[in-house]
Amino acid sequence: MTHQQGASDSARDRQPDLTNEVERFLADLDLSRGLVSPTGELDLVTAPAVFDSARILRHTEHVTIDLSRVSFIDAGGLGAIVRLRSDLIAAWGTLELVGVTPRHARVFALGGLATLL
Repeated sequence: MTHQQGASDSARDRQPDLTNEVERFLADLDLSRGLVSPTGELDLVTAPAVFDSARILRHTEHVTIDLSRVSFIDAGGLGAIVRLRSDLIAAWGTLELVGVTPRHARVFALGGLATLL
């Protein structure tokens, strides 16, 4: 093994395995109602999954995201919601957030996004 191979193997060993993080996140879709119901943490790792799930509904006139089963939201989660909202507005649709807890509301407020609620 060369020194260079050893360095790249070492760097690979330090990379976090995000598989378990993404597996902890689920998003139920109700296509007939335009409803996305994520469960778990909506963060930098899992937010792309919710965004991709919700994009299936982007041609729907109204999309609802039920946050009642979301235990944590960070900037990545907020970013996914903002991107989805932008996509919907561009297509003359609307986004509604329901099941918002006081903790969620605080995160939105800290992110300057309280008007989305």
